[in-house]
Amino acid sequence: MGRGKVITVTLPEETWRKLKRKAFLEGKSISAFVRERIEKELGRKSSVYEKAHKELEDLSRKIGGHLEGWSREELYEL
Repeated sequence: MGRGKVITVTLPEETWRKLKRKAFLEGKSISAFVRERIEKELGRKSSVYEKAHKELEDLSRKIGGHLEGWSREELYEL
């Protein structure tokens, strides 16, 4: 995906907490989580990277494994 537009969204505190948790549970950054939902809502296709990642996740589940990821917060804690 090329450079995109940056937007600012104001959310109620409870919505923000739910969003952070849901993105974390899916192993995604908040930006990636929101972008995917917006693209899905608008009927756009996922990027090549996202499709490849989904295929790797599916394959790893089939063989009894899992992919690990880190949240942005975890990366910056180091």
